[in-house]
Amino acid sequence: MSIGLVQCEECKRQVCWECYEIKNGVGLCKGCRPLVEERFRRRILTNAHGKCPACGSEGCLKVVSLTLFKGHAPDLDPSYRRYTGPIQYEYLLECTNCSFPLDMEHMTLFQEAQEAEHEGRYEEAAQIYKGLDLPEREDAMHLRAAEKAEEEGRYEEAAQIYKGLNLLDLEHMMHLQAAERAERKGDHEVAAHIYERLNKTDMARSMPAGNHAGTVTPANQDLDRLIEQIRREGLVVLYICPKCNGLIKIDGEYDQGNFCENCGTPLSTAIIASMLNGSFSQLKSL
Repeated sequence: MSIGLVQCEECKRQVCWECYEIKNGVGLCKGCRPLVEERFRRRILTNAHGKCPACGSEGCLKVVSLTLFKGHAPDLDPSYRRYTGPIQYEYLLECTNCSFPLDMEHMTLFQEAQEAEHEGRYEEAAQIYKGLDLPEREDAMHLRAAEKAEEEGRYEEAAQIYKGLNLLDLEHMMHLQAAERAERKGDHEVAAHIYERLNKTDMARSMPAGNHAGTVTPANQDLDRLIEQIRREGLVVLYICPKCNGLIKIDGEYDQGNFCENCGTPLSTAIIASMLNGSFSQLKSL
């Protein structure tokens, strides 16, 4: 190599330092740099499939910023030779239709959301869209999650999603379907709790031998006594939902008609009373 010349990593020609671009250690001559940048721009737009992931418009993306760089070995002499590996890039896209800024992180998140949506993980996709501040896309994913839960017979879960979307008629319908299914299966206590939550007192009372509010049973009486004891002593007991494993706080304000606030599962009066009895027995033994 001649003194005062350096090799361009793209065209491999020997060029003078004045014609050599050492910025970020990419090692390109001034003639090759714009060609390499254009190649990366085409690659970026191709990877984006020419479609804005935010608004769905086609042919509206443009690269507004592109930075080329290489990795480096920090312990070596601080010259261009410390940079190593292939040329990498960072970019910023902009949609001419919705003006949504799209950097590499945004594009990765959109890809993850689309993969989650394709695989039916709609709640996960909804959370990603929430982080991207796209409320309409987020609501659309929640709606699909509710529809999937409904199709699979997970009516209480669907009801909770519809409630979050403020679709109260659909929430009510899902609770009804859950109650009717419980009734058909002979789970009269569960059905009664749901009917009571829907203010369908007559239907709740019609459930045979149901431990539901309005029906005085040993379990109800026992739980009333235990809640009163909790209230007097200022205690708080944590109960684990048998369905979702979420924690439910039972204190002096506990309502026997409560449902799990996490998944909507009705809480069994008899089981909670038994659990509280066990907790008090342990306290007495200490």
